[in-house]
Amino acid sequence: MKKLSIILLASLAMISCSNSYKVKKVELADKKDSLSFALGMVNGDFLSKQLFAEGVVDAEAAELVDALDEGFNRDIDKEVPRYEELGSQIGCYFASMGDKGLNGNPRWRVNEKLIFQGIINGLYEDTLMISREAAEKYMREKMQAMRPEEGKALKLISAKCPTEVKPVKLKDENDSLNFLAGFLNGYDVSRMIFADTDVDKDQIVRKFAAKVNEGASHPCAHFRESMMFRNYGEQLKRAKKDRNFLGIEDTDLNYEALRQGVVNGIYGDTLFIAAAQANNILNQEMARVQEEQARKRAEEAKVKYADRIAAEEAFLAENAKKKGVVVTESGLQYEVLRQGKGPKPVASDRVKVHYHGTLLDGMVFDSSVERKSPAEFGVTEVIPGWVEVLQLMPVGSKYKVYIPYQLGYNDRAAGKIPPFSMLIFEVELLDIVK
Repeated sequence: MKKLSIILLASLAMISCSNSYKVKKVELADKKDSLSFALGMVNGDFLSKQLFAEGVVDAEAAELVDALDEGFNRDIDKEVPRYEELGSQIGCYFASMGDKGLNGNPRWRVNEKLIFQGIINGLYEDTLMISREAAEKYMREKMQAMRPEEGKALKLISAKCPTEVKPVKLKDENDSLNFLAGFLNGYDVSRMIFADTDVDKDQIVRKFAAKVNEGASHPCAHFRESMMFRNYGEQLKRAKKDRNFLGIEDTDLNYEALRQGVVNGIYGDTLFIAAAQANNILNQEMARVQEEQARKRAEEAKVKYADRIAAEEAFLAENAKKKGVVVTESGLQYEVLRQGKGPKPVASDRVKVHYHGTLLDGMVFDSSVERKSPAEFGVTEVIPGWVEVLQLMPVGSKYKVYIPYQLGYNDRAAGKIPPFSMLIFEVELLDIVK
């Protein structure tokens, strides 16, 4: 791949292992390094365009890179209890709202204390104050009637998530919104983590609350994107473990190069390589890999269907000797059952036909005749064998056509048609549709 030389021939400073969030020049020794850096660059550029149109905020960029690191450094073989993962995410989610306001509306001031209490009441499915149905109805109505943003939100209350159910006083609409936002989240989480009735519910709630506090102590300015990047980090870790980077077998990734690519992409660095160039490198490599994988699958399938191919080739060889059978340069065979007197279609035409299709063993795989409903389609909208024969037939003709697999669906299956199938059709050209 010549275009990879843009990166491969670079002689720059090696990436360090430090926890850096700065744009750096890098040395990429091989294709693995190049693709890793390019993928990171493309992802970083995408994030930057989505989140930092008015300029990159260093702390927010660092949050995203940290999320990627967290996912990649996680022990993917160690199962993390679902309640711990959800607790951390919920804490971070509500804390991320900060002065943006509840659900991103500054008019709805965040009251962390009420949210947290609502979470615990919801976890225990306590309905002393309100039922889940009523809570959901209230929130839905408020969301639908949400007034324009106005005012400035208060700062987060420095609160800790409790571990016991208790009633709270809700003085106004804002208090209700906060409590119910937590309540609904807690109630839904309870259905996920308490499916097993034998668990020690109180103990799990205590651990869940600790994770809520942990998440809330590190609020993410861009919660959803951070969660996405954390999950992406885990995917990269699995790809590295399985040596299946970019879906390419026996291919490793260079995480340090990828991470640095993300940073450079976020900051829009073009000194080394532009994001558009990185994207082209990835597209070219993925196209090459897909082509190689398709070729490999076709070769394997050809071995699997060798007997079918041999039988069909033998049939076509004998059929070509029959009187009245015409063999074209492409290998298509046909015999005229009835020759019409109308015009012949051209590639740009649309035609109306009746047809009856079978395999060599006589199995009918498709038939407009049996359906008693002619088909209409463009001359070039069908398999190559049909495209060829349609342009040989005057309107009013009926041909019997023998289509080698190369002019049909080749190595692909299509409905009832197995791969590498010769197709036999009786085709009647009824009209050229104007």
